[in-house]
Order: sequence, then structure tokens, then C-alpha cells
Amino acid sequence: MKLSSTRSKVLFALQELGEATDKELAQHMQWPINCVTPRRLELQRMGVVEEAAVVKRNGRNATLWRIA
Repeated sequence: MKLSSTRSKVLFALQELGEATDKELAQHMQWPINCVTPRRLELQRMGVVEEAAVVKRNGRNATLWRIA
């Protein structure tokens, strides 16, 4: 499967972090969240990334993502 450069970068960041929320990915990559979330969603739809858990972050529910 061929991934775009931006998808590959998101996937690599998730590999480095293990599990992360979209916000944590954005902070790790130093990218705006609106650039990370669509790429992570594409990876999820491709079956490359899956939901790991829902956790509380700053009093709110947040989804942790991991490589499938």
C-alpha cells in the first residue's frame, strides 16, 4: 500500500508514540491539528490505524489511536 508523504509522517509519529490522541500527535509533530486529524482519519479508513481506547484528557473524553 502506497501512502502519501503526509500520511506516512502521521503514521511514523504514531509509531514513535505507540498510542496517542489527535492532539498529542499534532503536538508531537508540531503540526496544526486540522492537518493531522484528516490524515489520521484516512489511515483509519484504510485499516492502518485503529481506536485503542477512550480516555479522559483535561476532563474530556479523547480517543487514543494506535497502529492496527
